[in-house]
Amino acid sequence: MLVHTYLLCMGSNQEGERHLAAAVTALRTRFGTLHCGERIRTVAEGTASGGYYNNQALRMWTTATPEEVLLFCKQLEKENGRTPAGKAAGYVPLDIDLLVADGCVLRPEDMQKEYVQAALATLS
Repeated sequence: MLVHTYLLCMGSNQEGERHLAAAVTALRTRFGTLHCGERIRTVAEGTASGGYYNNQALRMWTTATPEEVLLFCKQLEKENGRTPAGKAAGYVPLDIDLLVADGCVLRPEDMQKEYVQAALATLS
């Protein structure tokens, strides 16, 4: 079986420590091996709500396809209270972005954001 390497970035502006820890546990349980960067606190970028986010990058190795990873992440966001109405109001309990799959950048615009760069810099 082919093992894929993924880079993800997670963020939360509501009880960030709790939501990020829950996400790491769920991702590790579902997909296995992953390496987490440090949790960092950053100023919100590109939102009217302002405030701060807790962010964390992680590298993950799994046989799951990118589609399976994305589907699981979206379900995990919902389980942690994310809704379209909440996001519109600036309430983001959990956001998980799949940035890179097997060296292919999937979200080039996100890779340029300061908070993503800061989170990725904590991965060794």
